[in-house]
Amino acid sequence: MRGTLAPLVAPTSTPLVSVLVTARDNERHVGAALTSVLRQTLTSLELLVVDDGSADATPAIVESLRDERLRFVRFPESRGISARRNELLERARGRYVAPLDADDVWLPDRLERHVRLLESRPDLVAVGSDVLVVDDGVGVGRYFRLPRSDAAIRWNCLFTSPLIHSASTIRASAFHDGVRYDPAYPLAQDYDLWTKLLRRGRSENLAVPLTLYRVHSAQASQRRACERRAEQERIGLRAIEDPAGGHGPTGDRARLAWCLGAAMAVADEELEDAIDAYRELFARIESAYRGTSGLREARRIAATTLLRRAGLAADAAAWALRRAALAIDRRVTVSAVAVRAANIAAGRRYRRPAARLLADLAEA
Repeated sequence: MRGTLAPLVAPTSTPLVSVLVTARDNERHVGAALTSVLRQTLTSLELLVVDDGSADATPAIVESLRDERLRFVRFPESRGISARRNELLERARGRYVAPLDADDVWLPDRLERHVRLLESRPDLVAVGSDVLVVDDGVGVGRYFRLPRSDAAIRWNCLFTSPLIHSASTIRASAFHDGVRYDPAYPLAQDYDLWTKLLRRGRSENLAVPLTLYRVHSAQASQRRACERRAEQERIGLRAIEDPAGGHGPTGDRARLAWCLGAAMAVADEELEDAIDAYRELFARIESAYRGTSGLREARRIAATTLLRRAGLAADAAAWALRRAALAIDRRVTVSAVAVRAANIAAGRRYRRPAARLLADLAEA
């Protein structure tokens, strides 16, 4: 049986933003997630919600929210999150698309800040921002910093998602051109999406946490971490070997570079080749962004990755990794410490207001 996407109250104008939410058995958190959308300071939005075969009270909670901007459809059987997101994209009317996982929460000015930047920068295809991690057993936890500049984002995108899906706003024209979520990557579909979007424009992450990103054991990404890593490797190797990105390592050298950048195991006898391939790959970013402020951030991130690995390696391997890190960014030992201190300070600054927001949403 196929559901229909009918508005609870017919929308009266074209929204600026289409917020897309897919839910399945999210009764604990979906109410807070949707309420955080409906309380945004930017009010020109439509909230499109699809339930993908929930067996709990998720549909009843969604239906209890009475707002003319909310449209909800319930399907009795699951087709998977990628298929449902693509269905919502077909119905989205906004100039921008903002995805939200049904267990995450937005700060009130999240959409307003993102849209303001997108409206002023037509070269941007997507905007993201930092997040605060919420652990169900602990509460509001660590501050998670994302790469800020387009150069650093493109470097990160060779190894993992450079934006947090729930913390992003995307120009709808990219989806009008045919970009979609790929069901072949059920656990890393957001990473695959970023590799496609970055072919169509630049992106940035704002240096402020505007999303509370929930982590709990029931998430598929936690339960099926090994499968997710395998999907990430396939996507990362495709990005590294993409001719459109410029010259870089291919074949086994691409695999070694990806393993080093993605914090995956590299055999001792392969470490030298892995470091060489990693540096060759960074040279591609360096060539494309030479003379820009973003290159400095990309250098720091690339070098910090090697330093972290050096901290876990034996003497000879540790020395090789540190030497390679300093070759990429000779100031990394200072800058890495400064960034870590800034992240700790930001976490202290934003943690209490975030906890108050969660408490307020829980009472709504």
